[in-house]
Amino acid sequence: MKPTKEQIKKFWEWCGFYQERVKEVYDIGYSTMWRNNKGYWHSALPPIDLNNLFKYAVPKLIELNYSFDIWNGSHQMISLIDEWGVQLSLPTRVFHTEIQETLALALFWAINKAIEEE
Repeated sequence: MKPTKEQIKKFWEWCGFYQERVKEVYDIGYSTMWRNNKGYWHSALPPIDLNNLFKYAVPKLIELNYSFDIWNGSHQMISLIDEWGVQLSLPTRVFHTEIQETLALALFWAINKAIEEE
């Protein structure tokens, strides 16, 4: 399942992105840019892919004391489709298991469940 624009926006804001008005070059006005907690500027939010998830979301998980397990395998009794699984854990409990067709989506949805519980 693909996330909506609103879910993506909320996710990246949880990762430290925020909007800021920036004066255009040559004084032609202002535009809104996305900036993250590392000081990088973006004209749009990053796509949900493994590079960005491991660059911005996974460090936040580690900072919050989450650990995670990732696995790949097909559920042979159910289907022949390969699926990726992600399970997030805190020291006191295991929760947020997500299975999706790609690792990026499984990681996104598992983290999204953790965000919703904050």
